[in-house]
This record gives sequence, structure tokens and C-alpha cells, in this order.
Amino acid sequence: LLYDTLVLQTPELTIPHPLMTERDFVMKPLIEIAGNVIHPTREKTLSELYQG
Repeated sequence: LLYDTLVLQTPELTIPHPLMTERDFVMKPLIEIAGNVIHPTREKTLSELYQG
């Protein structure tokens, strides 16, 4: 599943966060509800990116 999603980069904020895939507290719940969603900049599913 690929859809238009928020991608934002300013000096103060980057969305999606560049380290989100390294954080279990972000990825575990996200995989449960949206594991097949494709990351907007890395072009792989969230499940594929998760190393947990």
C-alpha cells in the first residue's frame, strides 16, 4: 500500500523522523496497524524496514 503521506523537512523538524525505524516504541505499534504501508522516502514497507 502506497499513498500520499506527509513528508516534511525544516531546520527544526523532519517527518517521517529519520530514526523512526530504529525505535521499537514507534515501530512495534505501527507494524501492527500498518505494516504493509510503504515508507515515503525509503520505498520499502514498514515491516521490511523494522529490525526488531
